[in-house]
Amino acid sequence: MMTRNMQKIIRYLISTILILQILAMALSPILKVAAQPYYIGVEVGDYFTYGNFRQYITPANAPPISEWQMFANMSIVNFTITENPNPTPGIDEIIFRQRLVFSNGTSTRMLDGGIDLAAGVGEGYLFFVYAGLEKGDRIYPQSKNYTYTINETRKDPYWGGRDTCLLNQTAIWWKQTILFYSSTIVEWDKVTGVILRLQGSTAGYGGQTTIVIEGGTRFELIATNRFPIGRSSLGEMLPLYIIVAAVLVIALIVVIVRATTSAPKKKWKKLKE
Repeated sequence: MMTRNMQKIIRYLISTILILQILAMALSPILKVAAQPYYIGVEVGDYFTYGNFRQYITPANAPPISEWQMFANMSIVNFTITENPNPTPGIDEIIFRQRLVFSNGTSTRMLDGGIDLAAGVGEGYLFFVYAGLEKGDRIYPQSKNYTYTINETRKDPYWGGRDTCLLNQTAIWWKQTILFYSSTIVEWDKVTGVILRLQGSTAGYGGQTTIVIEGGTRFELIATNRFPIGRSSLGEMLPLYIIVAAVLVIALIVVIVRATTSAPKKKWKKLKE
């Protein structure tokens, strides 16, 4: 049986735990606001190269869709961080040198620029966001124009199982007599805050049912010094997994057959002697 002192101690512990739980519930919203998850995830000398640009529009003589014009005729886009992040106190800014190579292979441009990560203002729009974003966080917290928020965070096997943040958005609008519908998926590396891929498409409907214009674009990160570019998605590795599994099964069958056929022979030989 428990003594009175032991009962008092147990009651005291239970009361203490309940009080701590109540305090934690009361303080959690305050702590969540105070503990800002955002940080600058790049350093001087880091480089990020983008390629595999694909842009299309049908019919071919259709006017360009404005949201994809910035990627028209692009072959390679490279960003190299040239200055320490946050050079100005109170402003989370990334300074970089941008190298643009166009699809004709002969035209190259070099630009020096930067982006304010809080407001989303600068030449690196979408290419750079804060690192450490979670679901529900705005990609540019202080921007009045870009209020997009992260829809999902996950470990993406396509990028070697890295932690990533995704923005998946759709929009509908009218332009003259054409109803436009667009879909955009953007994925960032959570540790560095740099874009990993962008894929978007837009379709214009006449009479709300007939597609009269359609276009899209995509690109992805192809090289960086920060982490290896993984291409180990289950779909791409599935044939290899099947082959390895088949070899293991065959080897196991051979071992079992040899074990079951050799044991009786040894026993019969021993009895015969």
